[in-house]
Amino acid sequence: MLIQASIKSMESNYAAELLAELVRHSLLSIDQALHLTELKEDEDKAHALSVLAPQLSGEERSHVLNEALDVARTISNEPNRADALAALAPQLSGEEHSHVLNEALDVARTISDEQHRARTLAALAPQLSGEERSRVLNEALDVARTIRDEWHRARTLRRSPHS
Repeated sequence: MLIQASIKSMESNYAAELLAELVRHSLLSIDQALHLTELKEDEDKAHALSVLAPQLSGEERSHVLNEALDVARTISNEPNRADALAALAPQLSGEEHSHVLNEALDVARTISDEQHRARTLAALAPQLSGEERSRVLNEALDVARTIRDEWHRARTLRRSPHS
């Protein structure tokens, strides 16, 4: 009861991973955790739903993943939208997985800031396979090389899995 009261008083100032752990240890029901996600902003809500979804099964899991996708698609910040979609993709199967991953790539390619675009593309690449992975890594590397500020360019290239 005390834990539940503490969580309720914190409202939206809690980490999604904390919610998942509380559910995992039966200190909070999945319904309570899902209710608390309603208090979050879209970016945090999509993340929280993606963290909670693996604890569900069947139609309930599918429903939560669909809600997370709907929320992720409304995120206006392109790097955050791409990250949210990329986090959800591994939890999907078959054609839906490919579609969401391609959607994340499309969003990443619209990011105007070269540093963010390069990092986002590089972060998406591990979820791809074969030639497509190489193509996206090369694209990220090409974008990183266009960063004008030397310090940011070096930092981005150093983080690149391709360099």
